[in-house]
Amino acid sequence: MRFDGKSGVDGCDPDKYLAQYNAAGGNINALRRAQYAKSRERINAQKRAAYAARVAKMSESGIINPDNRPGGESDVQLIGKIDVSIYRCVTQDITTDEVVITNERIQHIEERHPGHFERIRPYLSEIIANPDYILENALNTCLLLKCIEDGDLRIQTVLRLHTSTDSNGFKNSIISAWCIREKEYHRLLRNKNILYKLE
Repeated sequence: MRFDGKSGVDGCDPDKYLAQYNAAGGNINALRRAQYAKSRERINAQKRAAYAARVAKMSESGIINPDNRPGGESDVQLIGKIDVSIYRCVTQDITTDEVVITNERIQHIEERHPGHFERIRPYLSEIIANPDYILENALNTCLLLKCIEDGDLRIQTVLRLHTSTDSNGFKNSIISAWCIREKEYHRLLRNKNILYKLE
């Protein structure tokens, strides 16, 4: 921001920002980190609330119901099973060990992350059975991180767990999954609450 002697912006105090910049040793990234640290909880709470609303909307639409199409035809693929004891770090109330993905969710992944689903599909059962990390997310939902040794592939998966408060007949469901870069992998580990780490 530059000012001359004749201009100004209401509510903006250049001297205050200069003092903060100088206090950070002239390091703009240090200044940003300090500002983020002050607002982190508020920002993360807003993100969690928005994500919880999206997950609730998806759950209401029946995406984790294994029999949700007219005529009883299933558009669900069984991915595998989880070790419920590992996932109790997310919620104690888990009603099934089966994990599914719907065709609608596969389409969602393919639209938003072209080419990713075909690449990660062979690893999904391994990801849910043996995640490297389980990170805190929205209610009854977690982020799974898995680094696949073959080709140094890193995958982020969003898993919605079925609880006793959900409709009967539903299963644990993969909401989304995509490949991420090493930098993003480590950013998630820094910024998210780690609930579980593979030993």
